[in-house]
Amino acid sequence: MTVVWESLRIAAFAGPLGGFLAIVVAYVVDRVRPPGANLIAFLALIPAILPGVVFGIGYIVAFSLPFGIKALSLAGSGAILVLNILFSNLFVGVLAGRAALQRLDAAVDEAAESLGAGMVRRFLQVTLPMLRPAFLLGLLYVFVDGLVTLSSIVFLVSGDYKMASVTIYNHATAGEYGLAAAKSVAILAIASATMFLFWLYEHRSFRRSRRERAATKPATANHDRIALLSAGP
Repeated sequence: MTVVWESLRIAAFAGPLGGFLAIVVAYVVDRVRPPGANLIAFLALIPAILPGVVFGIGYIVAFSLPFGIKALSLAGSGAILVLNILFSNLFVGVLAGRAALQRLDAAVDEAAESLGAGMVRRFLQVTLPMLRPAFLLGLLYVFVDGLVTLSSIVFLVSGDYKMASVTIYNHATAGEYGLAAAKSVAILAIASATMFLFWLYEHRSFRRSRRERAATKPATANHDRIALLSAGP
């Protein structure tokens, strides 16, 4: 099961990076709006319409000898697998982040700016906490797809870095259905456990926030009553 843990390790690297980068792209496109913002959004969505085989071959061509410099080559490394998994699934987090930003009042960002917070500080301390669901969605999607994806990484695996999905495919084509089934069950168990943990975290966060809102209502009501009594007839 070494190949399963290797897939888990690579997906665990790609997941948080993909979730965070997706929120950054969404924030830049919807809040910063630099020149070419629409082009950035379009580039983030391209992997959604490209076949995985084309995406994988593109990575081989691009990273085998980037800019003609052999030292920058990522072919056969784990980094090229992380980058491929990350960018091929980035669009989900970008769409979720943009949808969440459109529901947030831009005045919150403007208020933080008026108090002297820079763009990076506003993003990390104001916007990012409010976009937690979108971040978690992007992270989870990249992570789970990294465990099960086949078409885009089948050309990128090497002897040092193997993925469980490719190994399962090789076992199945060789007629080794027992090994393929065992590794498939292991991947399914990991993905299911991860989704359950994310659901449990969100459920507890929702219950905690609901208790906090309920606790503040009586205090607010008492404050209003005291203000009315102090005002007199």
